[in-house]
Amino acid sequence: MTPDVRAFLRPEWERLYLLGTSAIAARQGQAPSPETLQQLRSVQAEVEDLRARPPWRPLVADCDLSPLDQDIAACALAPEAEPRMGWLFYDLQTGASSPYPTPALIYELFAMESHEASSLESRLHCRAPLRHHRLIEWPGVDLYRPLRSTTALRARLLDGVTHHVDIIGATEIVDLGT
Repeated sequence: MTPDVRAFLRPEWERLYLLGTSAIAARQGQAPSPETLQQLRSVQAEVEDLRARPPWRPLVADCDLSPLDQDIAACALAPEAEPRMGWLFYDLQTGASSPYPTPALIYELFAMESHEASSLESRLHCRAPLRHHRLIEWPGVDLYRPLRSTTALRARLLDGVTHHVDIIGATEIVDLGT
C-alpha cells in the first residue's frame, strides 16, 4: 500500500476511530461530546465524497455494494490498512483473539437498532455481494466470529487494482523480493 492510498483513505479510518471511541464512551455511560459529533458529521461527508470516487466507485459498481456493504468492507479492511484500528477493535472485543471486527462489533459501532440486525446479517449471507464477490471472509457461524478482508478487497482498495481473481483453494504467494 502506498502512502498516497493511506492518505486518500484516511477519512474511512478516522470515521471508524471516532465510532469506536464513541462506543467505548457509551459503554461507560457517557454520551459523545458535541465536538465528537461535529467531527463525525464532517468525516462522514468526507467518506461519502471518497466513496463516490475511485477506488471505491468502480468497486461499488462492479459488485453492487450497498452503503452498509461499504461500511462492512471498510471495517474488515481497517486493521490491515491502519494498525491503530486493529488495536481499537481488539480493545472493543474483550476476550477476542483477533484485531478483526465481528458483526456484533459492527452492529455496535454503527449504533444499529435491534430491528436492523437482520439487515446486517443479510449483507453477510454467502450470496450477498461481499461474500459472493469474495471481498470478505466470514465463517458465518455466529455474530462473534471476525470478518476479514480478502486479497481481492485489499487489491481493489489499497493497491488500486481494478480486477482481481481469487482462485478457490489456491494459496497466495507473496513476492518479498530478493
